[in-house]
Amino acid sequence: MGYFIFKIKTILFKGYNKKRWIRIGKTFLSIIGAMWLLTEVYAFAYENSETLKSMKSFVEGYAIPIILLILLISILLAAPKLKVSRKLFGTDINIIIEFCDIWKMEGAKVISGVDTFDSDINKGLVSVKTLHGHLIENYYDGKPEEFDKDVSDFMKTYNIEPITTDSKLPGKNKRYEIGTSVILRPKDQYIYFMALSSMKNKGVVEIKPAYIDKSLENLWIFIEEFALEYNDVINIPVIGTGKKKLPAIYTNQFLLYKIVESFVRKVKLQPFCRTLRICLYHMDFDKYDLNKIQNYLDDYANEYLLKK
Repeated sequence: MGYFIFKIKTILFKGYNKKRWIRIGKTFLSIIGAMWLLTEVYAFAYENSETLKSMKSFVEGYAIPIILLILLISILLAAPKLKVSRKLFGTDINIIIEFCDIWKMEGAKVISGVDTFDSDINKGLVSVKTLHGHLIENYYDGKPEEFDKDVSDFMKTYNIEPITTDSKLPGKNKRYEIGTSVILRPKDQYIYFMALSSMKNKGVVEIKPAYIDKSLENLWIFIEEFALEYNDVINIPVIGTGKKKLPAIYTNQFLLYKIVESFVRKVKLQPFCRTLRICLYHMDFDKYDLNKIQNYLDDYANEYLLKK
């Protein structure tokens, strides 16, 4: 419901720059012109018909509502983009970037957490406002212990071992390599849960640029090698956007480009899905320029073609 309201508000109230006003004006005049032309043609053919008189009477009586309706249609047709996509030339691999609710999208989902795989939403180690917290709250019914069991069972099955143990940590004390992933399947969801950041003392979470690169690289390798089933679509949020300790260059849009580039590098070697959907959070609307992103995708697809 939140994303539906967001889309309506965005279409009606966002993105009113010079280019959009020009598009609205052109669309408005085009509709008026088309209606006027049709009326003139009809009047020429049926000059004294009762239908023509009724049409003129209707327009005169409802002129303001008709103009407002045409204006609304013009606004809708000139709405800012909420979705862009690009297919890699010569392949069936598609990249989609859109504002959407990742939980309602078909396909596998990528969710990130800390390298200790902490899950305690009651002590604040995991915020319920994050996708990780949402996963535990809504798909594990607010029971972190069930999340822990699924993580532990997967790690035991595939012999995933911690790289160190730190008794000073506020939650779990086993630390895993950045990019370590497990597969979770709560309530018919298919989740790739990966370690993106590092838990420090007093519950402070640390993230570095190298963590972004490493986690993405390890994620794609993990999906290729360990996926329990093939998914045509993989949905991923723009990871790292909630962390405030990254360099200033690591904007939301820069992080999005990082995901695209790492994905394309991997599928050039070995495709493991047909579609990557990058799900943008609706509250971050002003942090993305989808026109620039579309240009970037087009240029990057061309570069992919040249280097293939």
